Amino acid sequence: MNSIAMIEDNGFDGLAGVSQLQLGWNNLEEMEPSIFNGMMALRSLSLDNNRILSLNSKSTPWNISLIHLNLARNELTAINGSAFHGLKTLKTLDLSDNFKLQYLSSLVYLDAAQNRISGLNRSTFEPLERLTTLDLSLNPLVCNCDLKWLPGWLEGTVELIESMDTTCLDNAATLEPFRGKQLITFDPKDGCGPNIILYSCLATLGMVLIFALGLIYYQRWWIRYRLFLLKLCFIGYEKIHDDADRGEFQYDIAIMLHEADSMWVNHHLRPALLERVPGFNRIVCGDEELMPGMYYLDAIHYATEKSFKTIIVISHAALQDQWFMMKFRTVLNHVNDIGTEKMILVFVEDVEDDELPFLIRLFLSDHRSHLVWPDDERGRDYFWEELIRDLTVNLRCNHLIPPN
Repeated sequence: MNSIAMIEDNGFDGLAGVSQLQLGWNNLEEMEPSIFNGMMALRSLSLDNNRILSLNSKSTPWNISLIHLNLARNELTAINGSAFHGLKTLKTLDLSDNFKLQYLSSLVYLDAAQNRISGLNRSTFEPLERLTTLDLSLNPLVCNCDLKWLPGWLEGTVELIESMDTTCLDNAATLEPFRGKQLITFDPKDGCGPNIILYSCLATLGMVLIFALGLIYYQRWWIRYRLFLLKLCFIGYEKIHDDADRGEFQYDIAIMLHEADSMWVNHHLRPALLERVPGFNRIVCGDEELMPGMYYLDAIHYATEKSFKTIIVISHAALQDQWFMMKFRTVLNHVNDIGTEKMILVFVEDVEDDELPFLIRLFLSDHRSHLVWPDDERGRDYFWEELIRDLTVNLRCNHLIPPN
């Protein structure tokens, strides 16, 4: 922004190659087209936000090939018919926010007939306090709700002359009852009143929105939980490995079982461990191999604590034995205390869900490691692969993962 108030005739000499010129936001009051005649490459001229009062024909015609001319937000009150003479290539002309009629507060007669006026702004006419006569004939006036202020304004001291030729435009832009009718009949009280249906819909929408926000706030924890599950579904979660090395433990594996399952352990489990993971040769198996001289449950806890992994063999007989369930509880308490998934359940028989004790169902619901001994040979190969994979690594318990 500058403060240019005047430009001399030779002010732009030597600028023949300039195609755009910005002279907006200055204090120019006059604009002579001859100033720009030497600028043959000029295509865009901006004179907005100045104080230009009029465009007249006293100057020489435009002698440039302008395409865009911006005269917005000046103080134009008159434009002579030859003001744009010579601008044969002009495509866009901006005269917005001009013709400031507040400077014409003494005006009593206004003739705006035979123009292309389609709308009237209330703020344009309100400053004309002394206006008594108005001619708007032969204009394509759009009589819609934007014009609802006009009937009340015309009821004052203003007389609308040539009213027979002052009509509303006969198309869809005009309210249907007034299409093609005289402007003096325009009174849109019914058509432009409060839209009850719209207000009712907005009120209903507001109530629904408030109720929805209240419900969301009330159920916020449930919603956050469901969003967390959705995130797990698409992104998954990172497994956290325990840093403890197997060599730090006294035993590689502790096997807890019921005496009825000794045959399965001796014929299947122990031979498979020796064959598939020969390095896991420090094994404490069954009650007979527990540390002597200790109380029974203390010996169970000691074997579990000193083992890298603990395998618990589950069968119908084991589930019916109270001492076995105490062993399971002891091992489970230790696993929960250290926060490491070092316990693997091996079901050597099919057990229905309703036969499982609560503690075992709780353990399984938290995504803990468990395997089921299959009947077919192919399934057993997969069983051993899964067991060996679980034996060779300890994962930290991830309590963020929801139970089944």
